[in-house]
Amino acid sequence: MDKNKAYRFAVLLILLSIFISSIVSYPYMPSKMAIHWNESGSPDGYASKEIALSIIPVASALLSLLFIAIPWIDPMKRNIHQFISYYYGMVIVFLLFMLLMNISMCLSNVSINVITQAVMIGISAMMLYIGILLKHAKMNWFVGIRTPWTLSSEEVWKKTHAIGSRMFIILAIIIFISIFLPYNFLIIFTSTMFVAAFLIVYSYYEYRKLHQ
Repeated sequence: MDKNKAYRFAVLLILLSIFISSIVSYPYMPSKMAIHWNESGSPDGYASKEIALSIIPVASALLSLLFIAIPWIDPMKRNIHQFISYYYGMVIVFLLFMLLMNISMCLSNVSINVITQAVMIGISAMMLYIGILLKHAKMNWFVGIRTPWTLSSEEVWKKTHAIGSRMFIILAIIIFISIFLPYNFLIIFTSTMFVAAFLIVYSYYEYRKLHQ
């Protein structure tokens, strides 16, 4: 995906999120909306509908500006431009996730509680794409598995990202399957923590092995 196409698609998704919040959903929302749910899917945080309906569109817009800036402010920006199409793909996947969260939040506030399933499907899709991205990511300060050891050795970066790519794809499958299992948030938390811890230790191990 080239830069111009990514920018247009990002703007379209943000405008669509604004449209859903301000035109489609606003008349039907309660004056106080649920904006947070616990692991059992019950709401435990509320805000006025004006604030609730603005959170996701505003966050999407602000984070998009950050994503646009990263390829230009990273000290290793030349490396980011080597996988820029995958980077912009990540931005679009993230904005699609935010749009899904906006829609599911609105539905859940009119007694169509789909927030748990939407979150898990969205996270699963993001992890899958991150797994694809990691396979192509070059050394940089913002995107990828950034430990002191991957950022100190290009070889360690490559090895860690090769195994990290496969692990994130497996993690995406586990998260998707957990939709149909009890204790799904516990499964997601433990599997995600395991992957993160493993990759940190693995990058350290590869660095030590390289410098022995």
